[in-house]
Amino acid sequence: MKNFLKKSFTMIELVFVIIILGIISFFIAPSFERDNLALAFEQVKNHIELTQQLALDSDFYISDGNFSNQDGNAARKDARLWFKKHWQIQFHTNDSYSVYSDTSSNGSATNNSQFNASLDFSDDLVAQDPLSKLFLSGFLPATTDRVPEELRYKDSQLPETYGVTIAMDTCVFSSGTTTSDRILFDYLGRPYCHMAAAYDENDGVYGRLSTTQIRVVLTLDGVTRNICVEPKSGYIHEC
Repeated sequence: MKNFLKKSFTMIELVFVIIILGIISFFIAPSFERDNLALAFEQVKNHIELTQQLALDSDFYISDGNFSNQDGNAARKDARLWFKKHWQIQFHTNDSYSVYSDTSSNGSATNNSQFNASLDFSDDLVAQDPLSKLFLSGFLPATTDRVPEELRYKDSQLPETYGVTIAMDTCVFSSGTTTSDRILFDYLGRPYCHMAAAYDENDGVYGRLSTTQIRVVLTLDGVTRNICVEPKSGYIHEC
């Protein structure tokens, strides 16, 4: 009996153990808190990579006006503007983003031919998040041809989901610079700056190829993480 009592804990020892466990948990607990900046970073990086992969998998090249769904001059213009059909990720002013193939004149993800189950080169093709299968349309203009609210990927609204803001540095290309809000990729995975609204004889099809590193900046409470896209190779990484 005496030996058993010697091996048992006293009340003071138990109190000390509880205090020590409390101190340890105080320092460990923050590591289990949700890191919204890290989550937003991984999500946006994954969707930039998705944009590039869609461009690699797709070929929107139109070599002849006969392959256009337009007639006459519109068909010839459609053939010359095939490069505007590159897949792109656009960062909107409300800190959301969309991933789509831009074939409309207004440059917004306003229509979704995949949702309508028909392929029309005059419409935008909106990408789907690979896991949720929801459409990556973070900005909906006032139009009837929009992605239904219940089918949108809500996490692309970064401030609401993570409290994070997003911005893109000025993009430099061969014939100038632009304060771009989007990154486009071609069938080789190369990044482009904001495409011109119309074909420019001086600019040419490849005139908007990025010549410097493109940087996407995510910010939360004064802390930033950067996603960079390298020119030519299109290599996407943290920088």
